[in-house]
Amino acid sequence: MSMRWQDKVVVITGATSGIGSALAMACAGKGAKVAALARRGMEFVNPDIWFKTCDVADLGQVASWVKACQAHFGHIDILINNASLLGVKTSVGVYDPALWRSVIEVNVNGPFYMSQAVLNTSML
Repeated sequence: MSMRWQDKVVVITGATSGIGSALAMACAGKGAKVAALARRGMEFVNPDIWFKTCDVADLGQVASWVKACQAHFGHIDILINNASLLGVKTSVGVYDPALWRSVIEVNVNGPFYMSQAVLNTSML
């Protein structure tokens, strides 16, 4: 166990698959307390991973999630804005504007909402 990670609270967005899931397991394996979130639920078997669903594109959900995280851990040491939406691979001429708005909400606004909510609670 690395002393650098011991009892650090690490928030990871997009934590239910791919890089986010791997990051959650790796950080917990190093001794960190992980606060994981994603739009869809997941059961983590590691007791050092606390998971609650949250859509980072929804400002209200983000604010509620950060408040719950603060109540659970008391602080956040590290924020990893990993959540993303790839959208579809197609030409701009036929790209659905509603899908484009979803991509922007998750990939641009989501990290902004999460970073702002965390910083405004003076947890970093």
